[in-house]
Amino acid sequence: MSQATIGRFNVRVIGSGDTTLVLAHGFGASQHVWEHQVSAFRQTCRIVLFDHIGCAANDAADNDLANFSSLDFHRDNILAIYDALNLQRTVFVGHSVSSMLGVAVYLARPELFERMIFVAGSPCYLNTDNYLGGFSRDELNRLYSSMAADYFKWANGFGKAVSANPGCPSLGEFFAGKLSSMRPDVAQLVARAIFELDYRAHLENVGLPVLILQAHNDLAVPEQVGRYLHDKLPDSRLVLLDAEGHLPQLSAPEQVNQAIRAFLETGS
Repeated sequence: MSQATIGRFNVRVIGSGDTTLVLAHGFGASQHVWEHQVSAFRQTCRIVLFDHIGCAANDAADNDLANFSSLDFHRDNILAIYDALNLQRTVFVGHSVSSMLGVAVYLARPELFERMIFVAGSPCYLNTDNYLGGFSRDELNRLYSSMAADYFKWANGFGKAVSANPGCPSLGEFFAGKLSSMRPDVAQLVARAIFELDYRAHLENVGLPVLILQAHNDLAVPEQVGRYLHDKLPDSRLVLLDAEGHLPQLSAPEQVNQAIRAFLETGS
């Protein structure tokens, strides 16, 4: 085990069991968004948590800014964590962009995964003629301009909007605070890499069971995206959650945990 890697990514291993869950958070968040899943599964599963470099909980000071212009950097970091812990045949749970990071890791080394779970995942955020990703080109350009003009104002507004949930009003403040804790230069590079990604062509090559958890009124990932993933992934199950916003693992943890548990028990 590489202690340097463990420390670099704030890796924690909790619980025990035959199944290993690797929980990967999304843009602007941290491993703490999985607190309800840790509580629910720590008695029956081995759980691996970590923080992506550049997020609020993991400073990017020692890294070349150019690294953040490509999601390959984060893919390689996940691979380093797997190697440090000697992980094999895991269940990879990716929130938001980490869903596609999971696909990237799988395509590089498929033996690492047994199943995958996407929570509010998207293969492409940009609308095209025959695909609704959630953002037009003009909307993305305005988003980038807003981040550059006043990052903290953008983080406050976007964080509250994307995680809005009437049943959990504090969630917007929580996520806005997480985004505001990121270095603005790093956040802008990572955001652009995320919003410009297009993994649609890779979905047909995912040869293992995938659970897709999709909330409604998710500003970043419309319901049509969840249905698209279900249509394109060869072996997938789509669960439409009775939850709003982009962070259902926090706003509707019981539903998320129930869906994960059923998936682990049946494999489909």
